[in-house]
Amino acid sequence: MKNTNSFIIGKQIEGDIQAKLYALLSGIPLLQDVRAIGINYDAGYDIEIIANGNRKNLRFLCEVKSKGEPKYIRNAINQLLVVKEKLSGKDKEGVLMMVGAPYISSASAKICEEHNVGYIDLAGNCRIVHDGLFINVEGKPNPYTIYVGKNKSIFERRSVKSSIILRCLLSEPHKRWRVQELAQAADVSLGQIANVKKYLEEKEYLFTDNDGFYLENSKALILEWAKKYNSKVNVTKECYSIDTPQQIEEKLIDMYRKLGVKYAVTAFSGAVRYAPTVRYNKIHVYIPAQNMAEVVNFFGCKEVTSGANISFISPYDECVMLDSREINQLKVAAPIQVCLDLLALQGRGEEAAVAVIAKEFQV
Repeated sequence: MKNTNSFIIGKQIEGDIQAKLYALLSGIPLLQDVRAIGINYDAGYDIEIIANGNRKNLRFLCEVKSKGEPKYIRNAINQLLVVKEKLSGKDKEGVLMMVGAPYISSASAKICEEHNVGYIDLAGNCRIVHDGLFINVEGKPNPYTIYVGKNKSIFERRSVKSSIILRCLLSEPHKRWRVQELAQAADVSLGQIANVKKYLEEKEYLFTDNDGFYLENSKALILEWAKKYNSKVNVTKECYSIDTPQQIEEKLIDMYRKLGVKYAVTAFSGAVRYAPTVRYNKIHVYIPAQNMAEVVNFFGCKEVTSGANISFISPYDECVMLDSREINQLKVAAPIQVCLDLLALQGRGEEAAVAVIAKEFQV
């Protein structure tokens, strides 16, 4: 039954992509007599649409995938290149190879562009550069969750186990891992490792060789994670203190000695410990929610609606404190957490995050 359902969904996607492509081409004044052609099941592609343009026949050959992640789009392109190689010289004239999917990510779109392959998705994103035609639509979000079910992204905050696995991988970004080894390090099940591994492989953030599986392009991975992670804002208490940033950090060290409250500085005050490239005048620090009132009272600072120079952040989960470091007696969040928090800030936040990524993840 599962295979039957997959086949039905696949055919539905093909039909929707064909209708979308046909409507797009039919709306171009330069093209005449646009029509879809029936194809053999073993043709190597799923859709063929022909049209007359610039006094020559044009053929749009499209391979459709049910997922638009880089792994599947790259496979589709390789399949189309084989088809193109088999075409005779005359048959190659006027042919544009294309891929289609419910949603094609920016990373997948870039792969298509690099191979001179067009693309179209059901969100309305597309690229056709062919025989005097130039159509490029990008940036439309994915509304078609009907095809991908209810699976949540591993980058969402509520995916705590996935977050812990990602943090383990990024703590040693060039290490070759085995499934059992990573499961033990992250204290999660083998099934959870398999799910995250598959997700990252589909996005081409993770690859496997004879020595195990490993991360590739950590920077892109972190940037994508941050977009989903920071779609929810932190619960914070914004306060003002007459103390300088350095004095506030010294008080944090003193607070830990006297009160025993766990903490970790993050954002700019964390970044400067890993890649000292920016100046800062505000401290961002994680404080357990149950200790918040006690800590604010210890600092003697005032909660404000603007002009704050201390942001006390309540961790949404203990995972934000994983792999925290002690640097010159100051407790500092792990590089990955610092980057996630920096990328939520406007202006210099991204610049500082990129510096930390380059330093800590050797991109």
